[in-house]
Amino acid sequence: MLRFGQNAAALWINSTVFAILLFLPLTLSATSPAIGALSPTSGGVGTLATITGTSFGAAQGTSTVTFNGATANSIVSWSDTSVEVLVPLGTTTGGVVVTVGGVSSNSANFAVGTANFTLTGSLATARNFQTATQLNTGMVLVAGGADGFAWDALNSAELYSLQTGAFTTTGNLNRGRFFHTATLLTSGQVLFVGGVDSNFNDIGAAELYSPLSGGFTLTGSLIDSRSYHSATLLNNGKVLIAGGVDSNGNQITSLAAGGELYDPATGMFSSTGSLNAVRSSHTATLLSNGKVLIAGGTDINGNALCSAELYDPVAGTFALTGSLNVGRGNHTATLLNDAAK
Repeated sequence: MLRFGQNAAALWINSTVFAILLFLPLTLSATSPAIGALSPTSGGVGTLATITGTSFGAAQGTSTVTFNGATANSIVSWSDTSVEVLVPLGTTTGGVVVTVGGVSSNSANFAVGTANFTLTGSLATARNFQTATQLNTGMVLVAGGADGFAWDALNSAELYSLQTGAFTTTGNLNRGRFFHTATLLTSGQVLFVGGVDSNFNDIGAAELYSPLSGGFTLTGSLIDSRSYHSATLLNNGKVLIAGGVDSNGNQITSLAAGGELYDPATGMFSSTGSLNAVRSSHTATLLSNGKVLIAGGTDINGNALCSAELYDPVAGTFALTGSLNVGRGNHTATLLNDAAK
């Protein structure tokens, strides 16, 4: 008997039976994704970037796109040869990589440029005190607001396209409103809560906008109507409504100061804990630990508040935390990449 090779193949020759048995090791390998081009190759956070290449997969699934390590969460479109994505927060100059099934592509360089402003398309209807919400499609939904010093509440809505730089009209709100909130849900729909009408009466009815149909539908109503409140999407998919002003234009009472939770599964609002300090025009920021930081705002007399609170979704309670050095209302709050801050 003769034997040739070790791991690749074996050949046996017998005096009475001539047989060739070929054993080859079986190797399974997926085709690696490959980036052919990136456009543009520079820009700022929110820039629409198009990645062309091969083997990206027909759908995103668990695949990811990273910009120098920062994961892009807003994917506009995905196909086997093209991915459209918005440059994520925290991006620094470096390589863009597409990872499919744990296999990473080659890197294409993207430079983060200096921020600047340029004119773009104009609204179909001039408005103020509206909301602007970026949808999962990359488009921006602008809805409601007032038509100026006439203070007539608008029910119209528009969509801004990053590709064309133009606004187009979409469905109308069931209730014209301003001083309201608009929150993108995990389903891709947008929840509109509270606000005031043309007579400055607070609105209890909430609505959902569907990007698929382009229409608004009524959903559950607030337990306590309010405006100048906050609305924060929690990690469990529910929305925390906190603080605000009551329907008489005064600071909400201790009863109405109670927080509410909107459950997309039921379309209903339910009570949760109460704020320790009644406030409006504050900020509410989802932290990396799942809690919500409520900071500042104004009290019943319009005084700026220094106090801050933490909402715990597990316990359903608010607890005081460290205070601001300077009281403020109608301010902003931004979660930093540093997990300790």
